[in-house]
Amino acid sequence: MKVLSRGISKEDIVGVKKYSKWYKVINDEIMIIINEEKKNSKKELVNMIEWKTNKAFICLDSEEYRTKFFNKYKDLKVRLFIKLDTGLLYNEYETIGWSLEDEAIEIKLV
Repeated sequence: MKVLSRGISKEDIVGVKKYSKWYKVINDEIMIIINEEKKNSKKELVNMIEWKTNKAFICLDSEEYRTKFFNKYKDLKVRLFIKLDTGLLYNEYETIGWSLEDEAIEIKLV
């Protein structure tokens, strides 16, 4: 995976302090800001990164939500930021595109 930038704060990504959403639309782009370790109330992962195949899968836990979300933003260019293992900083990865799949929203990475 190609890292575009390292050690970015969420505030630098979205331009707002104390931003709580996991995405932000700016002009014709959607910034996806995820923590690979995030789990839902059932202790299931909501996002998964397949480092070897250069793919990220988001919204694993809700078919209805992911379908509605993707259909609303599918025409925007996607940018992906993944939280580092420790701390509050993110790395940005280069994306090729995204699609709605049966089990998740798939983001293809370089």
